[in-house]
This record gives sequence, C-alpha cells and structure tokens, in this order.
Amino acid sequence: MKKTYGFIITILALCSFAMAAESSWTFVGWADPHYEAADLTGNNPAGTPAAEGYPDATQGYNGTSDLVEQHIADRISQMADHNPEAVLIPGDLASYRFDSDWAKAAFAPGGTYEETIQNAADIYNGQWYYRFASQMPLVLIAVGDHEIGDNNWNVGQPISYLVDDFRLSLAQTFNMDATGNFRFDDPIGSVSSRPLGTPYENTSYAKQVRNALFISVDVFRQDSPEKQLNVISGSVTADVSGSHLTWLENVLDAAENESSIDHVFVLGHTPVLEPVRKWVSSGMMFDERGDSDFWSALRRCSKVRAYFAGEVHTETASKDTESDILQIVHKGYLKADVYEDKVEFTNYRFQNTSAGYTEKYWSKNAVKSWNKKAAPEIMNGSIIADYSGSKASFTASGILELMDQKGLLVHYSFDDELEPKITNHGSMKTEMYGGVKQGVSFGSGIMGTAGVFNSDAHLTTKKGIAPVTGSEPRTVSAWIKTASSDHMTIGGWGGAKGGIQGKFNFDLNNGKIGLSAENTQTRAAGSPDLADGKWHHVAAAFPGRPEGKDKFKDLIFYVDGQKYPAATNSEDILMTSGSVNNLYVGKAARDHGPYFEGSIDEFAIWGSKLSDGKIESLFAGAESETLGYNASDMEKLFDLFNQKSGSVFVKGRRWQCASGLSGSPGDLVTHNSEPAFVLDQQGNGVVGEITDMITILQQPEDAAGIDGKEITLSVSAVGAEPIEYQWYYSQDSARSEDDQQAGSESTIELALSQQNEGFYYCKLQNPEGSAYTDIVSVRLANKMAHWTLDNDSSGFDGSSYLDISSYGEKRDAVVEGSADFADGACAQLGQSAFIQKNDGYAYAGPWNPLETTGKMTMTMWLKWKENLGNWQVVTGKKDSDGELYRLSIKPDESLLNLGKSSGAKVFAPGPLPEGEWVFVAFTLDSTAADPVGSIYMITEDEGLKTSYSETSLGVKTDADFGVGSVRASSSFNGWLDDVRVYDDVLDQNSITTIYYQSCGKPVCNPDSLLFDTSGPNGEPDCIVNLYDYASLCLSWLDCSLLPSEACSN
Repeated sequence: MKKTYGFIITILALCSFAMAAESSWTFVGWADPHYEAADLTGNNPAGTPAAEGYPDATQGYNGTSDLVEQHIADRISQMADHNPEAVLIPGDLASYRFDSDWAKAAFAPGGTYEETIQNAADIYNGQWYYRFASQMPLVLIAVGDHEIGDNNWNVGQPISYLVDDFRLSLAQTFNMDATGNFRFDDPIGSVSSRPLGTPYENTSYAKQVRNALFISVDVFRQDSPEKQLNVISGSVTADVSGSHLTWLENVLDAAENESSIDHVFVLGHTPVLEPVRKWVSSGMMFDERGDSDFWSALRRCSKVRAYFAGEVHTETASKDTESDILQIVHKGYLKADVYEDKVEFTNYRFQNTSAGYTEKYWSKNAVKSWNKKAAPEIMNGSIIADYSGSKASFTASGILELMDQKGLLVHYSFDDELEPKITNHGSMKTEMYGGVKQGVSFGSGIMGTAGVFNSDAHLTTKKGIAPVTGSEPRTVSAWIKTASSDHMTIGGWGGAKGGIQGKFNFDLNNGKIGLSAENTQTRAAGSPDLADGKWHHVAAAFPGRPEGKDKFKDLIFYVDGQKYPAATNSEDILMTSGSVNNLYVGKAARDHGPYFEGSIDEFAIWGSKLSDGKIESLFAGAESETLGYNASDMEKLFDLFNQKSGSVFVKGRRWQCASGLSGSPGDLVTHNSEPAFVLDQQGNGVVGEITDMITILQQPEDAAGIDGKEITLSVSAVGAEPIEYQWYYSQDSARSEDDQQAGSESTIELALSQQNEGFYYCKLQNPEGSAYTDIVSVRLANKMAHWTLDNDSSGFDGSSYLDISSYGEKRDAVVEGSADFADGACAQLGQSAFIQKNDGYAYAGPWNPLETTGKMTMTMWLKWKENLGNWQVVTGKKDSDGELYRLSIKPDESLLNLGKSSGAKVFAPGPLPEGEWVFVAFTLDSTAADPVGSIYMITEDEGLKTSYSETSLGVKTDADFGVGSVRASSSFNGWLDDVRVYDDVLDQNSITTIYYQSCGKPVCNPDSLLFDTSGPNGEPDCIVNLYDYASLCLSWLDCSLLPSEACSN
C-alpha cells in the first residue's frame, strides 16, 4: 500500500510539474483603432469634462453616440474574453488634428492651440483610457503619429511647434495617475524604466509583467521644430538616437541579465522592416529600416521576441534576417499566449454587421453617421514561436505567414484569366495585392496567357499600396510585346511629393526601356528598340539605400538577359512615396497615363536588387522549352541558392545546389546531362534532375451542386511510373483506415446525391513512395427557400407565398397589397405571381442567405411587363437604413444588374426583353477578398448568356428579403415564377439543369460549337451531325470573294 501511495504521489508531482511547465498567460494588442469618438457633454463614466465649445461648435451634436460606444465596447470585450493581463496599443487611437481652428472653437474658444490640445486630449484620451482600463488590468500604449498631430510636420508650420504638447497630453492620461505619478516607474534591474532627461521621458517606458518585459518606444524623434529631419515628414522622423537610444540599450542589457525575464516585447508605431503590406495609409516607416541603430540594439538582446507596430492598417509578419526577432504589424487585434520557452501569436480580424438603424455624431468638424455593430471576429493567422531548442523555430500560417523581405513580393502570371482578381503569387498575397482588371483582356503569353493592354486598360491593386517605398532596393521584371514606339508604362507606383522623386514608373519611350519619376527620367543606355511586335524580357534593378546607391544614375536595366546601365549621371535620389498610392500595371503611378499598348506577361517585383545572374536566369528559364519556368518557379531556385543547401521540387525536377558549373552568371547549361543555372561568377548555381518521387501538380477542389450533378474530382502528378491512384471517401475531414475506396484512376466522376456527400482524397503510390492529396468536400447545395408562386394550398395561403423547401426554417413570404396570379412560365410550373407598384411583392423576413456559407445562388422565371423608365427591383435585401445587395433593372439599357446601389455591379449579358418569359439566375460569393457575382439569362431565341465580375455588398444583413421588390425601392413590374435560393455558388451545368427540370427544355449554348451550321429546319440546333455535313457539302468550293474575278484565280 505504501508503494502504491508513493507511486501516486510521484505521478501527481510529475503531472503538476508538467502542467506548470506548460502554463501560460495572455496579452492582447490593438493597433490603429482610429475611432474619433468621445462624449462632449461631460456626462460620461470616464468623468471627463465637457467641451467648452459644445454644442455651438459641433453643430448641436455630441461627439459620440450610444451605438458608437457599444461598438467600441464590444470590440474591447472580444479581446477581454481571452482574460489578458495587458493590452498593447501601438498608437493611433484617433485622428487628433487638434492644431486647427475648428478644434479651437470646439475645445478652447478664444484660447491657444496649446490649450486646445490639452482640453481635447483630456476628453478623448481620458475616455479611451477608461474604455480599455474598465475591461483590462493593464494598458500599455505607444505614441502614434496621430497622437502628435498626424504627419507631416513641416518646418515652420504650427503643428511642428506643438509636438511636445501632444506628447504630454497623451502621457498625462495613459502613463500617469490622477496625482501625476508615473504608472510604470519600477526599475529594470538598476536601470530607470524611462529615459529621464529626454523629450521622451513620459512616452517611452519599460514594464515587466510576469516573465516578460514590455518596452514601449516613442519612435517620433524631433530635435527642433525648425530642423528638418526627413524630406517627407519634416521636423519629425521615425528614429531612436542619442540619450533615448542609450536608455533603450541599457534596459535591454538589464533584461538580458535578469533571470526572471524570459521574453522581451517592444512596441512602437512605425514598422521597421520593409516591405510590409499597406492600405489607406501614409506608410510612414522607420529611418534606415533594419540598418538603424534602434534595430541593432534589439538584435543584441537575445531575449527580444517581437516588435509590434501599426500605421499601415493591415497585417504583415516578418522575421529579421540576422536574428530571431519577429516584426508583427497587425490589424484587428493580436493575442499572444506566453509560455516559458514559447509564444503563440494569433491574429483576429474584426467584423461588422448592420445595426438596423443609424445614429449621428460630430467628429473632425463634420457630422458622421454610424449604423454598425460588432460581429464575431475571425481568426486569420497565427505564429508559434518555439525557443526551447538551440535555435528558435517558427510555424506560421494565414495572414501571419512570414514575409520574405528580399524575395518575390508580387507576381502576376496572368494564367488565371477566369478569376475576377489576378492572383498575386508573391508573398504580399492576393487579398491586398491581387490585380483588379480594368479593361484588361487576355491573349497568348510567353508562358500560358498574358494580359492584353490598350487604350485605358490597366491593372491595379484595389487595396494594397506601394509595395516598396523610400530608397529601399527592388527589382521589377516583366515580359512585354508591343509594336508601339509611344511613351508607355509597364508598371508603376508612388506619388508626388515636393522635392523628391516620389514615383517609380518602369516604362518604354521610343521602344527603349527606362524609368520615369516625378521630374526626372532615364533610358537604358544602348538598349535595343523593343517596338518590334516580339516578346522581350525586361527588368529594372535598384540597389538603393543599403548599398549607398540610391540615385537615378544607380539604376540598372536588362533586356533579354543583357545588362544596360542608366543613360544618366543624375544625382537625384529615388525616394518612392508610399502615401495611399496603389500599384499599377499598364499604367503609371497615381492612376495616370501613359498606358501600355500591347501584351504584358509575368509581371513581378522583388524586395531586393537581384544579382545579374538571377535576373538573366529569369530570361533563360522562361525561354527554355525543357523548363518553361515562371518567376515563382525561379524564386524557389533563388531561395535554394541563397540557403546553399537542401533541395526543392519544381515541376517534376529535384533541384540542388551545385558548384563547378561552366558558363556565365544567368546561363542555363547542362551539368551531368541535367539542366543547371549558373548564378554567380564562381560557377555556383543549381542543378535539376528528373525526380522519381511523386510531385502533385494539381489538387482536387471542393465541389457542390444540386442533386444529380456530375462531379469530377481529379489529381495531376509527376514521378516515376507507374503511379497508382486510390481515391477514398470519408464522412469527416480526416483520413482513417476505415475510409471507403471510391475509385482507382487519376479522375473520378460522381452523380451527386445524399449517399455520396462527404469528403474525398486520393493516395498516390509509385516505387519511390506515396503522397496524399488535400481532403476536399463534396456536398449538395442546400435549397434554403423555394416559392412556387402557385395559387394552391402548397404555394399560397391567402396572405403569404409558401416556402416548400425542406431545409431549415420555413421562409414564407408575406404579400404586400393583394396577390394576383396568371399562367406560369410553362405548364409544368402551374401559375405565376403578378407583381406591380403596390401589389404582389412579398417579404420573407430578415434572414440572410449568405450567413452560413458566404455564398448563394438564386434562380427564377420572370416576364417583364414593360419598362416604366425607372429602376425596378426584382429581389434583394434593402431598407431605408441600408442594403446588402439587390437585383434590379437599369431602365435606360433594360439591363439586370447585381450589387448594391452605390457600388460595383455585375451587369447582365444582354437587355431584358419585355413580355417574354426569361429564366434568370444569379450567384454571389462574399468569401473572396472582393465579392464576386454572375448573372445567367436563358431565352428561347438566344439560349444561354452569362456575365461575371466583381460586385459590391453592403452591411445591412438584417434587411427583409424581398421577392419582387425590396423596401424603400420601386418594385418589379411583371410576373415571377418558381423562385429558388441555394446556399452555394452553382455552376453553369447545375443552373441549366434547374432550367431543364422546370419546363423540360434543354438550352443551347450558342458559343459552344464551331461547326453547328444547320439542323432539321435549316437552322443551327446545337448538335453537329449530318445536317451540318450536308450544309458543308452544299457550299463546298463556293466562293464569295470580291471582285468575283478573284474566285477564278
């Protein structure tokens, strides 16, 4: 018995030790809240005073509303639900442009700017602090540019003289208690927690929490209001130097020697490491980037884990190239779970939904409207940083996948022409830096397809701005084909800023490549004339600030693997402005011409100056018939070469580092009978051999559709033959030994039904090993609603159109006015409902068809009575407070269109006829970075027509679902029949199947058959058979050349 008790006690002790070792605590961070909202009446829980100019100077409105306050409180509650021990705020709570006369009128009538800043800060900062402190145990803030008046701080302007007033006003609320004592005064070892005697003594500080040290750094250096430190931002720049830097170094040294500190986290406002994704931002960055003394100080402390920043309004995670420090620039909020030797970072993106009503409030000298409430947040990225070994390891996913700072940032291959947004295969990702087509069409490219540009056609990033800014290094590369000698832009970004060359436009003029900036341009000296209608590879490389080569004369150009210097001795510094300036392809920066005339393929941007060998290998790799490698393929080889070890698989070849290669840098040579790239002067490079292992080239994809839809699942792979394929069916999304076999070819076909709904994957086997595909979902699209619109017991109960679908709750549609019925679209469908100005349309409650999957399809038969000259709404979700979407008819062109009233829309492929039954379907996909939609129309005369593009969605998710109209809009004028709603995007085959099942009529796709010229009635019948052969024979050797004599030649 004693032994038994002893054993139990030992086990409990070990378990307790293991649990203690794995115990963690949490902190959260919210960068750039940007809510300019505060109570101005003096009646608020924070106890802040009333604004002296309220209500006269605020147009009678308070500076916030109940709805705004609830929205902010809910945001903070979402963070507080994680039970954090601290919240980190890397700056920019609000706009804070209090150096203005309107602010003086509101907060210090008749007073000074200094008084205005203090009075306004007492209100705004006081209420912001209360919002956080009422739900969080510890609030740690870093100064943002808005906390000191918002950039820029031009020398001689009032704002430049008010920076210290702004600083103090923030510190008095967040960093000092009511008696004026500093909140974070505990020393770190023997070092003061703040840089006493410097302008930053109240806004930079260190605070230990458990086993972590937090250091908040005021990165906004100002030596004098009359001294310019930065050509763009004026008397203020992002830098830590002098006594401020010495204090930071001393704190870091103390942390290094303090056994109770395992981790150091630093927060400041501006990012240090570039590139970072940017959106609607000035894009202010730290001076000297990763070469700054500030970053060098962080590198010297082995316990520094992460630097947190904001400013750019989106997320980027990077790992320092010379240490294990992470830079995490976040949006929404960040959660960190801290262990003894591990930190887990998770990013959450805030979501909104419509509040169903609107409230007004005063903000920044204008009356604003607010109609949103907080919705549940979504997790969109994570990093697990493990410090338990001799070397740190990182596992990153989603939006926090680590950015390759010197690698491929943007790559448009143009091989995804069916997608609404051109995929960005670079590390800046498609969500922010995907290419939005503006009139661009597609044609044959150097590899696959290319973008065809003419007139004002171009490509732009709808959200992401300026991929590389300042004088940082970069390389831009593309394949082009043009016959024009006009001045044309290949790609550009940046903006105008007095005194600097703020634009970076890679272009051609008279057939010569070069670069144009704000007031200066240069060509490639000795470059050939490229206006010959042939494909050419072109590139521009800029060494930039780190190499001391940041001038126009330092540019290097390449054409078809040949290097050319810049034809200029200009000392002008290239300093690309990042302020709210998108990237353009086929058009110059700032949405200006000149446009490109011709084709562009393989447009790519790197965050470094690629070596001559790498740039020249881009040409050789694409030209090779054996390889045909694009920029993303070559980037894998560049990474391998940089690592100097390992291997990488690209299109069936295993590539490894090699030495002793013959040839010049950039050459594609043969080495031991295999292709190899020479990448430096010493004959080092990479060699690729055909691999016997299985490499999956194309994965199967999720599929959904209606009952009976033919589903095809396929996989494409290379490797040693024979490759055996075995598909499996599973009822959940994990592989198991009990999974059923479902086919043994590379492709399987299924007739979709309830019996075969589930998950599928394929195991591939060859003599060298095995591989598994992704697990994909195959499911029936759920019919969420189905109104037959028949005047019988199953279709109408005297007041509502009845929903006969069996999925979820019944969604009967309550009729407005009186109901009237007529013959339906065909005999099988029975009757239809007549919709007019005050009668017949109906509302099915506030349900949102996009709520469950983010996707929907709606099908219906409609017959338009007449065009009354006004917009007519067929269906949608809209009321007087807002909308989600609507399908309406544009009167001047009789076109159906899908989207919200004031946003992008999908327009039908042709006008809607009057007095004729038309089958209409539309789809919406809100899961894409930008919503996309399509409209299908089937008429008896013209068959099937389809249109597809980006569209827009509002936020009014709880507006009533309208059938025949929406609230606060004009109704449809005509007849509707057999209206259905599904919870997925149905494809063309499923939609035409619904059409066929409705009335028993097949539909002809008029563009599908090239040789369909005749039929039983002498007209094309969508079948190529003997009728078409006979038509060909009857016209054999006929000639219609003019003049007729030409036929006898």
